[in-house]
Amino acid sequence: MQHSRPRTKSAAFLQVFMTEKLVSKIAKFPSKPGVYLFKDKKGEVLYVGKAKSLRSRVGSYFKRPKEAGAKNEFLLRRASDIEFIVTDNEKEALLLENTLIKKHHPRYNILLKDDKTYASIRLGFDHKFPGISILRRVLKDGAQYFGPFASGAAARETVDQVIRSFRIRTCSDREFANRVRPCLEFDLGRCSAPCVGKISEKKYCECVNEAMLFLKGSRKELVKKLKEKMDGASASMHYEEAARLRDAVGMIEETLLRQKVVVHGGGDRDVIGLAQDVERVAVCILMIRGGVLLDRRLRAASTVDAKPQEILESFMLEHYMSGADIPRQIHLSHQLESANSVKAILTERRGAKVHIVIPKRGAGREMTGLAVKNAGETLKARSGVKKDVEEILSRLQRKLGTPNIPETIECVDISNLMGREAYGSLVTFIRGEPEKSRYRLYTIRTLATPDDYGMMREVLTRRFKALKSLVKAYDTAMPEPDLLLIDGGKGQLNVAKRVLDEIGLDMLPVAAIAKTPDAPHDRIFLPGRKNPLKFKRGSAEILLLERIRDEAHRFGITAHRKKRIKSIRS
Repeated sequence: MQHSRPRTKSAAFLQVFMTEKLVSKIAKFPSKPGVYLFKDKKGEVLYVGKAKSLRSRVGSYFKRPKEAGAKNEFLLRRASDIEFIVTDNEKEALLLENTLIKKHHPRYNILLKDDKTYASIRLGFDHKFPGISILRRVLKDGAQYFGPFASGAAARETVDQVIRSFRIRTCSDREFANRVRPCLEFDLGRCSAPCVGKISEKKYCECVNEAMLFLKGSRKELVKKLKEKMDGASASMHYEEAARLRDAVGMIEETLLRQKVVVHGGGDRDVIGLAQDVERVAVCILMIRGGVLLDRRLRAASTVDAKPQEILESFMLEHYMSGADIPRQIHLSHQLESANSVKAILTERRGAKVHIVIPKRGAGREMTGLAVKNAGETLKARSGVKKDVEEILSRLQRKLGTPNIPETIECVDISNLMGREAYGSLVTFIRGEPEKSRYRLYTIRTLATPDDYGMMREVLTRRFKALKSLVKAYDTAMPEPDLLLIDGGKGQLNVAKRVLDEIGLDMLPVAAIAKTPDAPHDRIFLPGRKNPLKFKRGSAEILLLERIRDEAHRFGITAHRKKRIKSIRS
C-alpha cells in the first residue's frame, strides 16, 4: 500500500484546509453514542468506528494524530468527509459498526480472514421430518446448525456417522415430497424412510434428538440413553434394533477415544487467544464441548494499529453473529473495550446468559495460553509468505506502471456456449489470496448471440456503474480495485478501457492477459501500448496473474456446469 505525503505548498495548504473543515464539522457532532464513517474524496468508506460520545471520540483523531500511530496519520491524510449515525446506546453502536464493516470492507478496519472456508451441518427443523445436510453458509432459516468443522471431510464423516447410527434422511424436501417408495439409503440401513411412512413422526423425532446430542458433543449422555434403549429392544426380542443401537454405541465410544479430552474444568466453552506483531495479527478459538476439545479455528489480518481489545471485539461479533454456536462461557486472553455490550448481545443471541471471563490462574489460564500459542504459530508461518507476496506485488507495480501496489486485483472472464447460457465471472484477489465475498456472477441479459466484446461491455458496465451511481443499494457497489485484469486480448482490453472512460473511471489501471499465435505462453497487454509486456517465463508475477485468470475461468465454468445439470434434470 502506497501513501504519498503532500510535497508541494499547494498540496500542504489543501490538506490543512481539509483538516480545518473536518474539525469545524466535528464540533457540531452530538455528544451521544453512535457510529462514525471516514470517507475519501470518492465517497469510499475508509474507516468505521463506534463511540460513547461522537464529538469527543472523533475529535480525538485531530488532537495528536501522529502520536496515535501510522493508521491515523494515513487515515486523516486521505479523509475528505466524516459522517455519523446516532444510536440509542453503546450496544446498538457496536452492532451497527459490525454491520457497516461487513458492508463496506473499509481499508483501515481490521478484517480478520479465515484460514479456510468452514463447513457446518444443518438439521432442517422447518420440516416435520428434519433432514441433515452440509452447508458452507449459515442461514437464518430456523434450522439448527452445528460446527463449524475444520474441513469438509470432517463434516462429511460426521454426517456419515449420524445417518448410519440414527438413520436421518439426507434427501431434499422436494425429493422427500415426490417419493412413492423407499430409496437405496433405506435398503442399506442408512435411512428410516419417513417419506413413505416406514417410521412414525414421534419415533423419527427421537432419532433426531439423539443425533442432536451427538452433534452437540453430549456423547456420554447419549451413550447412556442408547444403552438403555438397546437393553429394552433386546428384552422385547427386537434383535435387529438392538444390534443397530449396539453399533451406534460402539461408534460413539470410538469417537470419544479419538478425541483429546480437556482434563480440568469440563463443560462447554470457547477459548479465544490473540497474538500480534508489527505486521500481522492472528486470533485462535478453541471450541470445547462437554470437556472435549472438538475443533480449532484461526483467523489472521494485517495490523492497522488496532488495540487487542478492538480486534477481539471485531472477531467475536463477526464469529458469533454469523450463526456459530454460542457456549455458556467464553474465555479470553485480553479484556474487551465494551465487555458489557458484547455480553448483552451474545446473551440475547443465545437466549441464555453468556459469561465472558479473562482467566488469571489455573486450567483456564493454561487454555488461553494454548490459544495464544496457536495464534502465535500462525503469525510465524505467515510472516515469510506475506513478505514474498509484498515483493511480488511491488515488482508487478513497477512492471505495469500502476500508481499503487496492486493489492486488490479483480479479473473478469466471459463464458458461453455459442452465445447461449452466457455468464460474466468476476473474481477478486487481495494480497495474492482469493476474496470470495467479492466474487460475482453476471448472467448476460442483453445478448443471445456470440459477442465477447458486447458481453464484456455489459458485465463491466454493471460492475462499475454502481460506483458512480447516486443509488448505493446495488450489491455490486464494491470499492474499485487497484488493478482490473481482463481475460482476453487487445479487443477486450479496448472495450474495457472505453467502458471505464465512459463511467468516469479513466484512472483505474487495467490490463489484459491472453495467449498470442506467436507465443505458447500468456502475454500481458496494456492500453496504448502496441506490443505486450515482457515477463520472464515462470516468474512469480506472471504466475500470480495466471492464477487469478484461471480462478475466474474456473468460477465461470462451474456456473455453466451447474446450469447444464439443472436443465438436464428439469
